[in-house]
Amino acid sequence: MERKLGLHNLDVQVACRASEKVDVYSYGVMLLELISGKRALESSFSDHENGYTIVMLVGMLRRLKRSEEAFGDGLWEVRPENVLMDLLDL
Repeated sequence: MERKLGLHNLDVQVACRASEKVDVYSYGVMLLELISGKRALESSFSDHENGYTIVMLVGMLRRLKRSEEAFGDGLWEVRPENVLMDLLDL
């Protein structure tokens, strides 16, 4: 089954077809969109060098020990930190 995905995933670009691996990647991107309140490709990312995707942005925030910035407004304050960090580990 071929699908048009709005993601910059190398598997999609090279294979030009959906696969289980692409589905798993897409699910992760969708989860990041839900917890961050941001879209996979958002104009606010353009301020960053190389035009980050949400996956790259969250990865950078984790490396900088600023993971709380990956979560949407108020989410970090109302949920246990370990539960939220588990979401980023998926």
